[in-house]
Amino acid sequence: MRLVRLEAIKEGSKLGKTIYSADGKVLLGEGVLLNNFYLEKLKRMGINSLYIIDEKLLELEIQLEMDDIISDVTRREAVQVTQRTLDQIVKGKTIEPAPVFSVINSIIDDLWSQEHLLVNLTDIRTFDDYTFAHSVNVAVLSLIIGIALGYDQLKLRNLGVGALLHDLGKIKVPLEILNKEGKLTEEEFAAIRKHPEDGFELVRQNRDLSILVAHVAYQHHEKYDGTGYPRGLKEQAIHKFARIVSIADVYDALISDRPYRPRYLPHEAYEYLMGSCYTNFDPKLVQLFLKHVAPYPLGTIVILNTEEKAVVIQQHPELLLRPTLMVYEKNGKELSRPFQYDLMTNPTVMIKEVVSD
Repeated sequence: MRLVRLEAIKEGSKLGKTIYSADGKVLLGEGVLLNNFYLEKLKRMGINSLYIIDEKLLELEIQLEMDDIISDVTRREAVQVTQRTLDQIVKGKTIEPAPVFSVINSIIDDLWSQEHLLVNLTDIRTFDDYTFAHSVNVAVLSLIIGIALGYDQLKLRNLGVGALLHDLGKIKVPLEILNKEGKLTEEEFAAIRKHPEDGFELVRQNRDLSILVAHVAYQHHEKYDGTGYPRGLKEQAIHKFARIVSIADVYDALISDRPYRPRYLPHEAYEYLMGSCYTNFDPKLVQLFLKHVAPYPLGTIVILNTEEKAVVIQQHPELLLRPTLMVYEKNGKELSRPFQYDLMTNPTVMIKEVVSD
């Protein structure tokens, strides 16, 4: 199974991972044969990439265990809770904390049950589901950093709730601005820049939520070098929870398809975060985060500097940039005897390119 751009998927390909709507309904089930009708419908919904069962991997007899880092049940529940919470706010009601706490505890339990906290999968989402799915993924990614920092249950819960509600203020921003494909006007950008303050006000009205949760909403667009907004805070003046959530927020936004741009590949988002240390992000937290995100997820097809084509079949948690590969082609010709290649023990061999189709 590997992630493939929709336009590169051939009719008759087999879906490798079930696609759900925000309300938990199955849009297409794992194993369905994809035809032009399905592919066109998914494209209209804003889904630009799918996991498919790759015939080449089957030929190579490669079985990849690519489970999500949290269960499908937990993810769907979290998306639904996020959707209901935002709907309550839109209707002028206060946040009901109990379901939010419950779903964050479920995410924490799922993460604690993992042998290795390593992100190998991207969740598939429609444009309509983006806000809810993005909030859940930011919570998951933030909690991974929190667990790596050794946070206790209470700290993790406050971090997770803050991450889940970090973009709450965007409910006051018109959708045509949020989903605009072209360049924003000064007035439109001003409306975007106001959402941290709006989120802060909405969260702090609920006495059952920690003031730290409100400050995550308030500060998640502050930058490490002081060039962020709304207050231009710098380095340690930004609460650590907000510094964590800002990393998770940007990473998930980069690897997601948006109306105004296609998604970044994981290694491109990885490189962006590395290049933004000391400017946008806390460098120590970025380094910690990148130890838990695979730049070349399992099933990724790569071209090496030796002009060999290979598929990523195993990760090394201690050095994620040097996975184990199965090499099956050289100079455009298929090998009669594919072989495994461990980049950890072959320092002169480099991944030159990722094949995205």
